[in-house]
Amino acid sequence: MKLRRIAVAVAVVTSGLAGTAFTATPASAEVAEVQQTWWGLATKGESRVLDGWRNDPLGWAVEPNGGAMFVGGQFLDITNGTETIRQPYLAAFDAGDGRPLRWITPEIGGPVLALETTPDGGLMVGGEMDSVNGVNLGALAKIDPTTGDLWPGWTTRVYGSTSVVRDIRVESDGWMYVVGDFSVATEGNNPFPVNGAIRMDPATGSIDRNWTPDVAGGSVWGVSVSQTNNRVYLAGWFTSINGDTSARGFAGLDDVTGAVLDGRDTVPYNTCVGCDGYYLMYDVLATEFGDVWVVGQQHAIFILDEALGLDMRLMHYTGCNRHRQDDCKRAGGEYQEIERVGDRIYAACHCWGWHQTDTQTIYHSSFPTGTPTGSISSVAAYEPSTGERIQSMNPYMSGNAGGFAIAGATDGCLWLAGGYTQVGQPGDQRRARDLVRLCDANGPGPDPQPNPVDPGAPSDVAAPAVCSADHDGVAATISWTASPGAVDYRLFRSIDDGATYWRGVTVETSFPDALSGSGRHRYEVQARGVTGVWSDSAVCSPDLDPLAGIVPVAAPATCSASNAGTMATVSWDASENAVQYRVFRSIDGGPTYWRAATDATSTTDKLRTSGLHHYQVQARGADGVWSVSTQCGAPLDPIAGLEAVAAPANCLVMAVGSAATVTWEPSPDSVDSRIFRSVDGGTSFWRGLVTGSTFSDTLRPSGVHVYTVQSRGDNGLWSESVTCEAPRVL
Repeated sequence: MKLRRIAVAVAVVTSGLAGTAFTATPASAEVAEVQQTWWGLATKGESRVLDGWRNDPLGWAVEPNGGAMFVGGQFLDITNGTETIRQPYLAAFDAGDGRPLRWITPEIGGPVLALETTPDGGLMVGGEMDSVNGVNLGALAKIDPTTGDLWPGWTTRVYGSTSVVRDIRVESDGWMYVVGDFSVATEGNNPFPVNGAIRMDPATGSIDRNWTPDVAGGSVWGVSVSQTNNRVYLAGWFTSINGDTSARGFAGLDDVTGAVLDGRDTVPYNTCVGCDGYYLMYDVLATEFGDVWVVGQQHAIFILDEALGLDMRLMHYTGCNRHRQDDCKRAGGEYQEIERVGDRIYAACHCWGWHQTDTQTIYHSSFPTGTPTGSISSVAAYEPSTGERIQSMNPYMSGNAGGFAIAGATDGCLWLAGGYTQVGQPGDQRRARDLVRLCDANGPGPDPQPNPVDPGAPSDVAAPAVCSADHDGVAATISWTASPGAVDYRLFRSIDDGATYWRGVTVETSFPDALSGSGRHRYEVQARGVTGVWSDSAVCSPDLDPLAGIVPVAAPATCSASNAGTMATVSWDASENAVQYRVFRSIDGGPTYWRAATDATSTTDKLRTSGLHHYQVQARGADGVWSVSTQCGAPLDPIAGLEAVAAPANCLVMAVGSAATVTWEPSPDSVDSRIFRSVDGGTSFWRGLVTGSTFSDTLRPSGVHVYTVQSRGDNGLWSESVTCEAPRVL
C-alpha cells in the first residue's frame, strides 16, 4: 500500500471527466491509544520471499477504496479472537467500524504485499500471488473492489525472476509505478523483458517502454516521484541499476530515460565510520517541499534536500539510549514504511526504544548523539515541511516485527498493519492481531463515505426514470431525472458493445465525458441511496457516434523509415489541414503499438535489438478524427549485417553454503554480460547484468542450480549462451 496523496478521495475522476470528490479529514497526529477494532489477521500462509522474516508479520499492505479498507499480507484467516473466517491473503473491512465485508472474497494465490486504488476506482493488487480467482496472472492484478472480481479488460502482467511486486503507486505525473523483483512484463499477451521497475497507464495498463530501468541484485521496495525536479526515486534491496553499482539500495532516476542521476552515496552509512554495508532500504517519499525521505535498515529516516544535491538536511534515529533507559530491552530498529496521510508523514518501524534527531549523522551507539525526542513504539508522526517529529502522537504498542503498512481512512483514523500484538499502556491493552486502527481521542470524524453494503441487498432508490445523451464531437453530456432519495449517481460506458467501464461518480444529474476517438458509445447511470446499495441501470438514449458525418483528413501521401544502428528515423509528407500525427510500430508481424505523437513530419525511435520493425503513420484533423494509416516503406532490421560477439569462455560456479560466485572470461569486444539461472531443470530466469566478469548470487535452500552467461557487444547483440560448470560445491 502506498497512500501518499494529500487527501483521500471518495470518487477520483479520470482526466477529462467531471464529478464530485469528497476529501477526507486528515488523520490526526493526536490519536488515542485504544485499538478501535477487534478484528485482525491470523494463521500464516505459504511464501517464497517472506519465510524466515522475524516473527512472521501477517499484515503487509493496507489501502482504502470507497468505504472499505483492504488489507493484504501473509495470512490465511481474519478473526476477532472468537470467530475465524477463512479469507487468504486479501481481505476487506469496513473502514468506519472495522467489521469484515464478507461478500468481498477474491481468491488470491499467495501473499499480497502492495495495494493501490486507481483513478477509475479499481484496486491494484501486487505481491507473490501467481493467480487471482483461479486465473494465472503473475505478481500483479487489477480487481473490482466492490465484488473482488477481476477488472474487465485488464491484461497487463508482470512475472519472472522471483516474481514479486513490492510497491504500486499512482503518481502525480499520471503514471502508475510498479516495482519489485520481476523480469517480464506483458500487455495484451505481448511479453517483453524488464527488470524490477516499470510504469504504465493506470486505466489501460499500457506500459511506457521508454522507461525500463535495469535493476539487478535484488528487489525494489519503494518508489516515489519528485515534485520539484525530473527524478523518480527507488529504494530497496538491490545492488545496481543499469549496471551502475553506485545505485545500491537507493537511486534517483531520470523521469524520461530511467538513467541513474543520484546514487546511494547521497544517503549516509551510519553503521560506523567508514562503513559501506547496510545498503538495504525499505521505502522512499518525495514531498512538495523538495525533500526526499529515505528509510531503511540503518534505524534511520534520512531527509535529503533536492535543492542541495540531496545533502542530508535532517536525520531521525531509533535505538537504545542508556542516558534515558536502564536497559536495552526496548531498543530501536529499522524503519520499514513511510507514508503521507493528510497533513502528516507517518513512519512505521521495528523500534521500541528512543528517538533521536540531528542535522549530522547519528551512528549506532547505546549513547547516541543528537536531540532526544522521546520514546517510540513502532510508529511516529512528522511535520512534512520541517521534518520535525510530532511528539504528541506516540501510542504505546507491543510487537516484534513492527509496521509494514500505513493508511488513512476517510473518517480521520489511521490504520497500521505488521507485527503488532497489543495496543495501549501495560495493564490497559487491547489485542492488535497484526492490524491496528487508531482514531482521535474524540473518536472518528464525520465520514463522507457511505458504509459498504452487500450488493445483494435491495436498493432503497429507483434507477433514474429518463436518461439522455448528446455530444459535440469531442465531449458527451449525459443528463437524467433525479431519483427520489438518491445520495449520488455513477456512470458507465461501453464502446461498440464491448466491456462496460466505470466513468465517474457525481451528486449532480448531469455528467460530461470525453469521447473516445471512434466507436458507438453507450452510457448507463445508477443511483445510490443512504443504504449504499446501487439501483438498477438506466440506459441513456441515444447511443453516440462521435464520427457520424465527419470526413477525416487525408493520410500522409508517403512515409519512409531508415535506421542507423538501433535508432530509426521515420519521415512522411504533410497532410493538408492536419494538426497532429501519430506513429505506430509492430515487430515481426506482432501487435501494433503507439510509438509517438507529434506536429512535425518526422520522428525518431529506438529499435529493439532484433526483429523486423514495421512503421505506419496517421494524421489527425482539428475535429479530432484520425486518418487511415500510411505504411512507412520496408521494415527495418537492426541487426542486418551485424555480428554478435563471441560467447564467454571458462565459465565456472563456486558455491560455499548458500552463496554462489559465477566467474567467466568475456569476449574482448563485449561491453557487459548477463546471467541466467534455472533450478532443477525449470525455467531459466535472468539474474543480473554486470560489466565485469564475476557475479554473486544466493542459492535456494535446495535444488540443482544451473547458470548460463551471455556477453553483449557495443552493437547491442548478445552472444550465444555458455553453461557454467561447477568445479566445487561445499
